[in-house]
Amino acid sequence: MIYEKISLIKPYSYIYNNLGYLFFLNQNYSKANILFKKAIKTDKENGIQSSEIYFYNLGCSLEKLKLKEEAKLAYSHALKICPNYENAFYNLGCLYYRSNKFILASDMFKKSIELCSDLFSYLNLGNCYAKLKNYKEACECFKKVIDLNAKISDAYHSLALNLEHLEMNEEALNYLEKLIKIDPNNEVVKLDYSRIKNKLSLNSNFFNCRIF
Repeated sequence: MIYEKISLIKPYSYIYNNLGYLFFLNQNYSKANILFKKAIKTDKENGIQSSEIYFYNLGCSLEKLKLKEEAKLAYSHALKICPNYENAFYNLGCLYYRSNKFILASDMFKKSIELCSDLFSYLNLGNCYAKLKNYKEACECFKKVIDLNAKISDAYHSLALNLEHLEMNEEALNYLEKLIKIDPNNEVVKLDYSRIKNKLSLNSNFFNCRIF
C-alpha cells in the first residue's frame, strides 16, 4: 500500500531511499533495488547530486540479487562521491574475494583498515594473503584479529594453518590448543591439532641422534 501511494507524494529522493531500506530489511531485494534506483533518478532529474548512501544501498541490493558487476559499479560510484566511505571499500573487497581476485580484494580491505581498524577487514585481508601464499602477512592479520577480539575462532584456526605453512608447528599447536578451549566440540580443529602434533613428533624423531 505504501509503495503504491508514494507516486502521489512529491518525489523526494530520501523517501524512495528510506522505503527501499525497509524493503531491504524485509528481504524484498527486487523492490528495494527499484526504489534505490528511483531515489538516484529523482535526484538526477532535479539536478541534485545523490548521496553516496543511495549508491551504497543500491550496491547492497544488487549483491543480494547476485548482480556482482553492477554492485561493483554502484559501490565505486559511492566512492567517487565519498572517497573515505569505509563500508564501500569493505563490500568491494568481499566481492573481489568471491570472484577470486585476491590482489584487488586485499587492496580494498587495506583501504578499509586505513579508515577503520575493523577486525573483519583484518580477517578478510588475512584470508587474501593466505590465498596469495603470503603466509607471514596472513599470520600478522590473524594475530591482529585476536588482539581485537580473542573469541573469533576463525582467526585462531586460520593462524594455525598459516603458521604450519611457515613450519612454525609448535606455535600453530599453541593456537589450536587455545581454540579447542574456546570451541571444544570442533572436530576439524582436533584433527588438525593431531595432524600437526604427529608431524612435529616425526620431525623430532628424524633429527634424533643414533647411538650404536
